Amino acid sequence: MTSEKLLTPARKAPNYFDDSDVSSDLKGSIVRGSAFLMGSAGAKFVMNLVATVILARLLNPEDYGLLAMVFVMTNFLTLFRDMNLSLATVQQEKITHAQVSTIFWINVAVSGTLALALLALAPMVAWFYGDPRLTAIASLLALPIFLRGLPLQHKALLRRKMYFGTMTAIDLAGAFVSYTTAVTLACLGFGYWALVWRHGSSAIADVVMTWTATRWRPGLPVRGSGVRAMVMFGGNLTGYSIVRYTSRSLDIALIGWYSGPAALGIYSKTRDLTGQVLSYSQSPFSAVGVPALSRLRQLPEQYRKTFRRLSEKIVLITLFAAVLFVCTATETVELLLGPKWADAAPVLAILSAMICTEAIYGCVNWLFISQGRGGQLFRYGVFDASTRVIAVLIGFSWGILGIASTLTLLAIFVRLPVQIWYACRQGPVRQAHVYGMLMPLLAAGALGLAAVQFARWAYPVDQPAVAVALAAAVLMAAMLLVLLVVPAGRRTLLDVRQGIQMLLSRRVKKA
Repeated sequence: MTSEKLLTPARKAPNYFDDSDVSSDLKGSIVRGSAFLMGSAGAKFVMNLVATVILARLLNPEDYGLLAMVFVMTNFLTLFRDMNLSLATVQQEKITHAQVSTIFWINVAVSGTLALALLALAPMVAWFYGDPRLTAIASLLALPIFLRGLPLQHKALLRRKMYFGTMTAIDLAGAFVSYTTAVTLACLGFGYWALVWRHGSSAIADVVMTWTATRWRPGLPVRGSGVRAMVMFGGNLTGYSIVRYTSRSLDIALIGWYSGPAALGIYSKTRDLTGQVLSYSQSPFSAVGVPALSRLRQLPEQYRKTFRRLSEKIVLITLFAAVLFVCTATETVELLLGPKWADAAPVLAILSAMICTEAIYGCVNWLFISQGRGGQLFRYGVFDASTRVIAVLIGFSWGILGIASTLTLLAIFVRLPVQIWYACRQGPVRQAHVYGMLMPLLAAGALGLAAVQFARWAYPVDQPAVAVALAAAVLMAAMLLVLLVVPAGRRTLLDVRQGIQMLLSRRVKKA
């Protein structure tokens, strides 16, 4: 598959149900796809960074808190919109037009039902939090809930065929539209409505661009098309998503109910910052990981190698960001959000310690999904959700810092070790493979943390931007030193270099 094919679908409508071109050059597809998606993640990070800096100064923590209150409900409803049928489409070894068409109409019906449900529940959301403004906010957010259901299967087909160039163009254009809309409305004085229409404009752009770029058009639903197994697989993943989301929303709901929108705005914005770092580091490789590993289930050695190569890059990027945030939380908050968000600094430092754990958590989930172990993933999800609920209830007495602390401690010492043990009981990847991949990276992070703290003590800097830049430079040098010394670390760096060389050599051949 050529780079041109990744940038746009061929002029002649491609056959989305023939995977021979992908399977014949899987390694090349992984390298090129990761490169496109990393570029996309970097561009989106820059756009989001600029928008965050502007919006945080135009809006108040209360504005973000209002949206966070409604998102507890809207994000829960969106768990049902896809029913994880997109992953089922990607994960299947073979797929037909009739199956995808049938699933498309299931997604549309579910999305419409959820949008109507949110309209009906909007007054209850306002009543629960005691703020009448939430009725209008929730009602308008019903629109993107419905619209987001329309391109789900189109995107699944693009991901299955590894047309990551097309996906990148759609994501970047949608992000540009949403951020431009939000900043424009905020400058015009629309307050929290700028955040609401950020999501609405993004959904509209997503539908238009995905349907335009994807030549596939759904047919009528077909009975007996063989979607039952796909629905069951998606149902298990949806059950996992529900219990996971419920436990992850308890802290938001309790803080909003007890402390109000201002405190919730600080907590939710901080959690959003760490979540964005996790998303930008994971998404380029996660989009490639599931389809690639699903095709390698019968090749254990290649499966393990692909899992290691993708996972170690996610962990390395996330670990760098986590250590940097822990060491420079005060300067980062002042630089990105401004002085009125100063209370967010200690929360950012605590939650940053957890994002590396969450990155590993996401990688290990690939094992369940790519091997079709949806039932086991759901059962682990119940355990994981229970531990998060316990952590929130324990920390609630100490406010947002207490909740952040208990969540982080249980993530590191309970949730992650249990997940690795449970996921690696079967399949090509065992616990030794996972921990063997992690140890040199964690050693690099530990040395980097010590080096940054020493540099900050020896050379104190008053300017936030200079302090963050200095810390980043010291951290990068220290982590690179460890990776060069440790054999496993050298292998990681060599793999990165080979991937870059492969990408450049293919571009030269094309030229």
